[in-house]
Amino acid sequence: MLRDTQFNSYNVLKTAGTGWVVMFMPVLASIGPVTVFADERDSREKRNVVARTGHTKYLISNCVFFMIAGALVYFLGCFVFAVIAKTAFPDVSAYQKEMIMWNMMSEFSEDVLVGKAFAEFGTVGAFAVRLAGCFIYGALSVLPAMILS
Repeated sequence: MLRDTQFNSYNVLKTAGTGWVVMFMPVLASIGPVTVFADERDSREKRNVVARTGHTKYLISNCVFFMIAGALVYFLGCFVFAVIAKTAFPDVSAYQKEMIMWNMMSEFSEDVLVGKAFAEFGTVGAFAVRLAGCFIYGALSVLPAMILS
């Protein structure tokens, strides 16, 4: 496995967040908040909350709840996968510098923030930046479900 640089833990994490995952993850991330919101609407509890706090504060709190819940679902899934990838696949430092240099430099020329994190903190920094992106993507991906429900 150390002959092919595509099997390092960072590349596994990077390529896992593409394709079908990007399409279906917003649906999976919004299942929990939508069911809670629908149950609240069906039980007619909304009128008691709106009477106490106002409609604007109610909508803002629901929006914040949707975003945090969706972000946590997506982030925790990516975090568990990152831990598995970090333990199951070899680290970038296990490869010879000549073998890995062209691969990582072409990667970091596309994503400058990840490149700076990798240069300063190693693969842990690159993983952290990728996971922060997962958190933001999860938070923003549930907004259409909130608008439609």
